[in-house]
Amino acid sequence: MLAKFMTTASLVFLIPLSSFASEIRQRPFAYSFDAASALSGDTFVVCSDCPDNKLTILPAIAKLAVRMSDPMTIQPPATQPDVVTVTPRNELPEIKGLLGTVHFQLNSSRLSQFEQGNLEKISRDIPAGNAVDVTGYTCTIGTDDYNKKLSFSRAEAVATVLKAKGVHIGTIEGKGKCCPASQDKQQNRRVEIIGIRKEEM
Repeated sequence: MLAKFMTTASLVFLIPLSSFASEIRQRPFAYSFDAASALSGDTFVVCSDCPDNKLTILPAIAKLAVRMSDPMTIQPPATQPDVVTVTPRNELPEIKGLLGTVHFQLNSSRLSQFEQGNLEKISRDIPAGNAVDVTGYTCTIGTDDYNKKLSFSRAEAVATVLKAKGVHIGTIEGKGKCCPASQDKQQNRRVEIIGIRKEEM
């Protein structure tokens, strides 16, 4: 008999029992925190033998979620002063450009008296020790092969005179009817002297 009672008692403690409530009431819920606006809303509570139909409104104390530190001061990035490089006048930058142009008659690589004087003036303006490039051209009259040879002969004629005056020659080239400088055919029968010259400030 005692064994039967003990077995029954053990089962009572081992078997989970369900809990029941007699009512489900709607209860107003108020949210209050110093750093935020107060908010309220309805929530439901489960209770037994609730004293009345309207439960007392209790403020809910919120836990501190964010801790503010001292206000940060954002410093603007330091600006670097503009650096201006000034080149002394006795050290002006050197650029490569057209130093002079010599013109020729149609179908000729011979320098006229006038152009020889022009070439003399150009040679005096070339800085000492600087090499120049000499490039010959023709007008559009004639075949490509012929004009190529003629333009090279004109460049050679100019280079020979410049060498005799002590000017260093870099390249000698004939480009034929390429690259007209003007609609005037006479202006296109030319040799251009390209070299280093100091830029004027």
